[in-house]
Amino acid sequence: MAIAVSTIKRESAGSNTLIRASLTGVEDTLTWDSGIKEIVGWWCNGTDDPTQTQEQIDVQLSGTTFTFSVGGDTRTADLCVLAKI
Repeated sequence: MAIAVSTIKRESAGSNTLIRASLTGVEDTLTWDSGIKEIVGWWCNGTDDPTQTQEQIDVQLSGTTFTFSVGGDTRTADLCVLAKI
């Protein structure tokens, strides 16, 4: 099952591009196939107000697909990706 992406913004970051994808419905084991090549870094920030003990959002990358792990309920988040595109 895939995560819904509500917006994608691109910004110049020197010789790289910063892509910020606003995500909804982030749950354990859900994925987003970004199609972004030459990724050099990524991080994810929650944009909702979770329970204090369930704030963590982990994200792993395999190829161009991100897989998410959250501590509790469904979350909303911004995934930031730095790429050489």
